[in-house]
Formats: sequence, structure tokens, C-alpha cells
Amino acid sequence: SCAERAMGMRLESHEESAYIFVASVTDDASTVVGIYNAQAPIHQRICSGDYIVSVCGERDLSTMRKLLTEPTFDLSMVHGRVHRVAVEKHGQPLGLRLKYDLDGMNLAVKHVEADGPAGGSGVLVGDRIVGVNGVAG
Repeated sequence: SCAERAMGMRLESHEESAYIFVASVTDDASTVVGIYNAQAPIHQRICSGDYIVSVCGERDLSTMRKLLTEPTFDLSMVHGRVHRVAVEKHGQPLGLRLKYDLDGMNLAVKHVEADGPAGGSGVLVGDRIVGVNGVAG
């Protein structure tokens, strides 16, 4: 959207997740995120893979998206992390519903069946699958 381009980041949200995913951040220093990142300490910069937890204290997804269009807003962020999860299938389906993210670079976990093989492995709704068996893509 035009607002996302001006802000300098592409966002994704899913009904099942309480967070907004930062799918990508541009290198354009004239955007809101570019200006912020230029002056922020490295550990506080907004990066691809981060999650927005709240905007101006609001946690409702539709309210958060609306507030992001305001000229000034406060974000609470969680930096994304890469972790390895081993899932033993034992001939069963994984117990996941997946969907490609908008740029088609990785899979987003849309649903985890609690009693399926992935349910007890640490895979959570909103996680991104960036590789399988050590192979990225």
C-alpha cells in the first residue's frame, strides 16, 4: 500500500496471531522507518522479521493498523529470532496449516494442531518456516 511504502516497511497480519509481522524493510532513508533506523541504536532498529506487539498501547490488529497511519505513534516490538525445531512425523501429517507470505520467500504458520506432531515441538502460529533440513528457501 502507499502508506506502507511511505513508512518503509511491508506488514502482514493473520487473524490467528496477535501480532503484525514486519515482512520487509526498505533501505530508503527518507521513509519513516529509514529516518528512525538511522538514529536508533542497532539493537532497537526495526528489521524484517520483527513483530509489532502494540501500537500506542493498543493490541487489536485493526486498531494497530489504523494507528500506523498517524503522524506519530509508539510501537512495542519483538525482534524475530531463528530457531531450529525438530518435528517427528511418525508417518502422520505435521498438523500445520501453512500459507506463503506475500513475497513468496517463506511459509507462515497459520494453524498448529495441539495434538499433531508439530503441536508439542515449539512451532507457533505466526512463525515463519525459512528452511527445512538445513536448506533455506
